[in-house]
Amino acid sequence: TIEVAMENKQALAQAAIETIAMVCGQELLEEKSYKHNRTEIPDAVAVRLEMTGDIVGHVTIRFTEENAKKAASAMMMGMPIDMLDEMSLSALAELGNMIMGGATVHLEEHGIHTDITTPTLLTGAVNVKDTISVPLQNDNLRVVLNIQMANN
Repeated sequence: TIEVAMENKQALAQAAIETIAMVCGQELLEEKSYKHNRTEIPDAVAVRLEMTGDIVGHVTIRFTEENAKKAASAMMMGMPIDMLDEMSLSALAELGNMIMGGATVHLEEHGIHTDITTPTLLTGAVNVKDTISVPLQNDNLRVVLNIQMANN
């Protein structure tokens, strides 16, 4: 439900901010969260991970193509990324894994046990209906977490 997503969004945002600072060298700030009513976002690159345990649902870590290239480049030690290929998409999937791994630790600190699934890469139109959107950004990079979860 939207309420469960709102209650737990801070743990996910904190994990994303910490992970991106550590592996991408980008200090992001959390912007105002909002309920996402549009069915899909066109021209997106995203990593989706399912959550199981005390909370069920999924988190979609969404980028524009340009921001996906920036994040993948940072993950790959600054290697220039002209197009998103198998290696750069794999780096983004690993970034998603690291963010959600950190989120499970933060949730556990609040007594909420969760596990995550293997990341799924999404490109093109990404469905984000009925999620809480949490934008994280600085002058160079923007990432949006789309959170959909419910108590199990």
